[in-house]
Amino acid sequence: MDGQRHVIIVSENPYYRTVYRETLAEAGFSVEDQVSPVELAEHLRRSPEINLLLLEQDLEETNAVQLLRELNEAGAEYPSMRTVCLVEQSVGSRALEELKSAGFSGVIPLDATPELIVFRVNDLIFSEEVKQRKNIRAPVSIRAQVQLGNELSEGLIISLSKQGLFLKSKLPLAVNSQIVLDFTLPKEGRGGGTRLQIPGRVTLVKGSTGPEDIYFGPGMVVIFEELETEILELLDDFVAGELIKL
Repeated sequence: MDGQRHVIIVSENPYYRTVYRETLAEAGFSVEDQVSPVELAEHLRRSPEINLLLLEQDLEETNAVQLLRELNEAGAEYPSMRTVCLVEQSVGSRALEELKSAGFSGVIPLDATPELIVFRVNDLIFSEEVKQRKNIRAPVSIRAQVQLGNELSEGLIISLSKQGLFLKSKLPLAVNSQIVLDFTLPKEGRGGGTRLQIPGRVTLVKGSTGPEDIYFGPGMVVIFEELETEILELLDDFVAGELIKL
């Protein structure tokens, strides 16, 4: 997954353009969101390095299906690019079939959470690598308490697997820091959940974008240590259940 990936967002809604732009930029993508539907074909011809095209389903003068068909009819080929439609939550099965027939690689809800946006974009761009990955992750939004020695801080888990997680934390942590994570796995349709206290080691730290960071601090990869079989199975079942919802 070396090298920066390039994404174009075509939407006439400034709110969603901002959410997607800031979310994907925070995750390390190069993002353009000022390309109009009329200019899209010419822009793509000048930018063959584009990896992902996000088209809002309903645009003022056209729609995503028509726009993609026009791109295909123009005869241009974009072998490294996947095309995704941004859809309303209420989109029906017939519309989804039409999108698939038109050649879309997938869909993302317009109002998706930041963690789901990043997860789906990574899944689409790096689909072959994701298929080969044995340690499958799920996007989540789970508050956690992070303990480093005698220091305590809040954290937000944004992806989780049975072997580790990606965490945003207000507490600056260095690579190889030994920490303890205290969080609760939510239960489907019920209050409460299963509280876990898991030791882990920080293996990678990614800097914050600044005070406008859409989460609330630097991000870090944490690998779990000394997990009992029962907890591994619990995490495995939870992650599988979350992936079914996507």
